[in-house]
Amino acid sequence: MAPCTAAPPPARWQSAEIQPLTADIVATEGDLLSEMIRHPDHVTRTAHGDPTFYALCPSSSAVRDYACRLVQEIGETFAPNRIEIERADFTGFAHGYHDEKDNLLLRPQDTFLLGLSFCPHCLTAAHAAAIPAAVARRQAATLLDNAFTAELQAFIAWRSTPVTALIAELTAGSARLPSSC
Repeated sequence: MAPCTAAPPPARWQSAEIQPLTADIVATEGDLLSEMIRHPDHVTRTAHGDPTFYALCPSSSAVRDYACRLVQEIGETFAPNRIEIERADFTGFAHGYHDEKDNLLLRPQDTFLLGLSFCPHCLTAAHAAAIPAAVARRQAATLLDNAFTAELQAFIAWRSTPVTALIAELTAGSARLPSSC
């Protein structure tokens, strides 16, 4: 399999009316998104096990170690009057990706449940504290499933129609191509 690259191949796009752009930061600092996606071990995970790549988990000792070393390095290197930490807790679902649009018409309690972390670090730490985290995870997943099934079933079913059509179009257009990233 060919390695993934951040820059789109020009030949694919030469006749396209809309051209993709690559952020300048990719050239100077590398493709950070690809790097994060390859290393999801320390991000939070939903009750269904989905990784939230934008949210490092404070239950991870590696995350805490990274944060402490980073603050120490900034303090020693720059000696600022203060260091402000934007977020030293669980990020939650609503903070998410920049300009995210979930289109799910979520109730506040559903957004809260989607923001709970059930990553391996949280499950292990909760278990050590005699908290039945596996049961809590199943309860959160059931509540979310019920919310989606009971209130959004028709809407979610409809949303698969344009997505299925898009996938069919993409598949038809790429059937001749070798597998890549």
